[in-house]
Amino acid sequence: MTVMTAETIRLIYPKGADDKKAQLSESDFNELGLATVVHALNLNRNYTQEIKSIFRQLSYDPDVIRYRLDVLEDLLNHPELMRCLEVSLEVISELKFTSG
Repeated sequence: MTVMTAETIRLIYPKGADDKKAQLSESDFNELGLATVVHALNLNRNYTQEIKSIFRQLSYDPDVIRYRLDVLEDLLNHPELMRCLEVSLEVISELKFTSG
């Protein structure tokens, strides 16, 4: 018999990393022009607030920064991985909506 365990997959912080972060203010977010980046990444316009929230979670930890860049590079270099993530997000969104 195979025992299945649930493992959390984190795209923002590597496994074992500290979740300490600095929160980017709304004015700094706007001054850096990040709304344009959020708009470009939010292809179907369903995740504006979620993407914005992620961009506001700054980390000064070089390991976290490298990890995030690696994740971004993987998504850009493997469109099929990006499509799988998009489908998964749609399913999760539907489950959240259904469960209230």
